[in-house]
Amino acid sequence: MQYPNNGEVCYFDFNSFYNIDSFIANINRIEKMVNMPFDFSDKFYQHHNKFLSFIPYIGHKEQCDYIIDCIFKNIDLIIPPLTLLQESYINGNLENIYNKEMPFHQNIYFTSTKDMLYYINNDAPNL
Repeated sequence: MQYPNNGEVCYFDFNSFYNIDSFIANINRIEKMVNMPFDFSDKFYQHHNKFLSFIPYIGHKEQCDYIIDCIFKNIDLIIPPLTLLQESYINGNLENIYNKEMPFHQNIYFTSTKDMLYYINNDAPNL
């Protein structure tokens, strides 16, 4: 998109809608740009929390990345129940990291990172 050279443009990172600190930082930049204060009352935080509550998959990627990081660092972690999408994301990343095919016909997913490491190091065939 082309903007006129004489106009101020404030770029608002889309991902900041999902992180309250980043969201507030962007609003603060707009406040300074337009020289108008914004009301960060309790209502603001209530509305933002309500907005986040409508997003069923919020935090799922971060949770998966944390599990993958624990596996990589050999940290024993109990794995909470995950969605099929989360299990697939983890398996796909582990296949890339360890060059091992992860199981995909499991009725019950791994319950700990220790179990996953055991599978990776002992039972999985090379790709």
